[in-house]
Amino acid sequence: MSNINKIIEVKSDDIDVKKIMEDIQKRAKEKRDKEIIFPDIDKLVQIEECSNEEKENKLSEQDLYAINTNYRVTSYYDFKSSRIFGKVIVFIKKVLRKVLFAIVEVPFQKQTIFNSHVTRHLNSLNSYIKDIESEIKSLKHEQNQNIQQINELLQENIILKEKFKEISEIKNIEEKLNEEITDNKNRIEDMTEAMIDIKKRLFHVEANTRNLNDSNEKLFSLELTNRERIRQFRRTFENKNNIDGKSSLKDVLNNKENKNVDIDYFTFEQLYRGSRKIVKEKQREYLKHFKDKECILDIGCGRGEFLELLIEEGKLNVLGIDINLDMINYCKDNELPVELIDANTYLEQIEDNSLDGVFMAQVVEHLEPSEIINIVQLVYKKLKQSGVFIVETINPQCLSVFAESFYLDITHKNPIHPFTMDFIIKTQGFEHTDITYLSQHPEKIAQIESQNIENIDEVNDSFKKLSQLIYGKQDYAVVAKK
Repeated sequence: MSNINKIIEVKSDDIDVKKIMEDIQKRAKEKRDKEIIFPDIDKLVQIEECSNEEKENKLSEQDLYAINTNYRVTSYYDFKSSRIFGKVIVFIKKVLRKVLFAIVEVPFQKQTIFNSHVTRHLNSLNSYIKDIESEIKSLKHEQNQNIQQINELLQENIILKEKFKEISEIKNIEEKLNEEITDNKNRIEDMTEAMIDIKKRLFHVEANTRNLNDSNEKLFSLELTNRERIRQFRRTFENKNNIDGKSSLKDVLNNKENKNVDIDYFTFEQLYRGSRKIVKEKQREYLKHFKDKECILDIGCGRGEFLELLIEEGKLNVLGIDINLDMINYCKDNELPVELIDANTYLEQIEDNSLDGVFMAQVVEHLEPSEIINIVQLVYKKLKQSGVFIVETINPQCLSVFAESFYLDITHKNPIHPFTMDFIIKTQGFEHTDITYLSQHPEKIAQIESQNIENIDEVNDSFKKLSQLIYGKQDYAVVAKK
């Protein structure tokens, strides 16, 4: 300040140089303060209300703006003239400007250069910071995604733990089941041993039963023998030609003219045809054909097995006919509706179209062909429309029947082929016929199991056909509908 006073010499008593300099310094300071940009206070208040991150961003933007605006430092100041001092003030300003420029120009230029470098670096640093912030934001986003994935994995881990717990429980259940299975195996073994013991006992029971059956058969045979003797005695004494009132029982039995007597067919059937229970079960198959029929005739009813089945099914208008007196007497003893008469005679005396169904089992093999045809004709005439006619007989296509059943009965005359029987029935007027095969033979020819025979399949196929020929169905039935 002293230097300035020395340079500027003002020779006037009315001018107070010291006061003027102070006034100039004051104005220069005010001018400088006005040119420098400071942050807005209101904006700073708004920034305080933001979050920390937003606050830092806004402050740094304002700082950069202030730095970029004020980095240049200049020695030039525009001094305005004053009305009071006039030209003196203008002169002083010019002098001061030259003096100040000489003093501060170089430092101001250096300061400006420094400020420009600092500002440039700050701008570059700000750009770098923004890039880093962008990367940080991206990393935060990835971090959030990773956190979400971690949470999902944690949730899956919880689910897996629950499943593992379930698996552990299943293993425990499996162990319990294995224990129960082991216990059951032990029980089965105990039960198997008990079954073996029971089988042994049953074997002894069956052996005793067989012995009892043998005894029963012997008793039955003895009973049949006695029945035959009684029957012969009855028929002998009923024969008027052999009874004269004076002949004794011994004379009647020894009479040579009394030798033409038939066999006891009732006893024969009891022995060789099978029990009534077995025959009933075989004939039960035919009931379905008479389901909606009422007036039914059983030709050759024998012991009345089929009559009994019909009555058990609620059929009341049924009748059995037979020419064997013993059979008729047996049926009457069992309160079955029967009549001692031959088929031709009975059919000729009843009205046409009066029967709903006719059943004839194991009869045609006892007849001549002409008798068979005559009976079929009469049955057709006596049946109502939609009436059913069933004929059952021995099946000659099964060769074993000739050795086991057909020639066993001396009253059998001719075996009839199923196709022949079907033909006879069709040619007498029946339009709808069906052949049914029954009573499969229990025996069969075994198949060969060998890998050394090339054509083993052909051989076994031949054996199968041979087995069917020898051990096939022993009976057949033709079911006809009028």
